[in-house]
Amino acid sequence: MIMVAAMAAVLWGTGMAMRTPKRDRWIMIGLLLVIVMAIQILLPDRHPLREATGGDVRLWGLIIAFCTIIWGYRKLLTTLRAKAGPGVSPVHVAPKDGSFSETELNRYARHIMLREIGGVGQKALRDARVLVIGAGGLGSPAALYLAAAGVGRLSFADFDTVEISNLKRQIAHTTERVGELKTESAKKACLDINPNCSIQTIDYALDEEDLESIIPTCAVVLDCSDNFPTRFAVNAACAKHQVPLVSGAAIRFDGQISVYDSRDKDAPCYRCLYTEGDNS
Repeated sequence: MIMVAAMAAVLWGTGMAMRTPKRDRWIMIGLLLVIVMAIQILLPDRHPLREATGGDVRLWGLIIAFCTIIWGYRKLLTTLRAKAGPGVSPVHVAPKDGSFSETELNRYARHIMLREIGGVGQKALRDARVLVIGAGGLGSPAALYLAAAGVGRLSFADFDTVEISNLKRQIAHTTERVGELKTESAKKACLDINPNCSIQTIDYALDEEDLESIIPTCAVVLDCSDNFPTRFAVNAACAKHQVPLVSGAAIRFDGQISVYDSRDKDAPCYRCLYTEGDNS
């Protein structure tokens, strides 16, 4: 028994040293157990090799049965995690038919186990497109969190470049990326966190025609801009196409955030709070 355990440890350690995939290492351990079972079945009682590997086929049968049960339980748990979730998608986007990869399951396991998100919710995030307008003090952290959460398609709109004075608060950018477009800098930061995201960059000022083509394809829009003309234009397009709008603003130590969901016909929009001439 001790000899078999030592051989299994050597196989596992050698596989790790050679960077062999975990699945292949388990296959080697499985083959070792098959060989041991064959020795126990085929060789006569009190044979030295049989004695060295345990001497009792029933013991190895119990060990293999126990390992099979554990493996089956883990596979069942993984399947249930992928399928678990609420009956309605939190962002109202139909999930993909394809299941999560093992890497995605490990990445999003804590989300999938939450009743409020579950597998359906995480798939909806993966299928969603989110537009972030502005990659500065508000857009930077928002972009990073969206990528980390697993939003599958992100669009960043900003025409500014990274300046060293931005770095104290615009956390998606780094000293090495000073002078780069903020959209490209934010894209690099988000892909470093989650390479599964697909990111589009828009490095020019969006006009009404751009908004009319982009916003209807989005599950939600984040307005992190710093001027009222942009805010009014974004609000108008979101209200027209019934796309939820998250609008945030910050100055000095003050900040505010509002969610406008025009899918509810009685819900207010950004223009209900501010008029064209109101910059308060």
